[in-house]
Amino acid sequence: MPDRAIELPDKPWRNLALIVGLFALVGPWIAALTGVLLLIVFAMIGSDATFGVALGTFVTGVSWRALLTFHGPPYWGILPGLAAGLIVGWYEGWRGPVTMFSAFLLGAAVGAVFYMISEFAGWQSAVYGASFGAAVTIPASVALTGLLRLFSKRPPTARTAP
Repeated sequence: MPDRAIELPDKPWRNLALIVGLFALVGPWIAALTGVLLLIVFAMIGSDATFGVALGTFVTGVSWRALLTFHGPPYWGILPGLAAGLIVGWYEGWRGPVTMFSAFLLGAAVGAVFYMISEFAGWQSAVYGASFGAAVTIPASVALTGLLRLFSKRPPTARTAP
């Protein structure tokens, strides 16, 4: 079986900065969308509400100004996004591509640790707990790692003898 060489980036520091920026700016919004969908599903469990009724209740009951300003995803999600981005960026630059399973585990770990810290610190995000934090950061981590795979250099394919 031929050896496959992993091609590392020429400028790992630049890639690290781009990956951290991507995770810190886009990740909180993916996590927020996941959280909203989870809250709607939780509202449906144990009631006769359909998805439309639960969505309507959520849309009319949420403070959109608070959700879209510094009380929402851009503020609370930036710290886990920075942590996950630093880990993925370092690994991508100096070790090689991050697998989707590793991204899944990273999302779970970063979300759980951040929400446990926020619970001990008494931050506003501690309302839902560590399991909710892990559940919303996993899709963000996996989606952004998949986006990196889409635009990154692929390892060279192995040649076979004719």
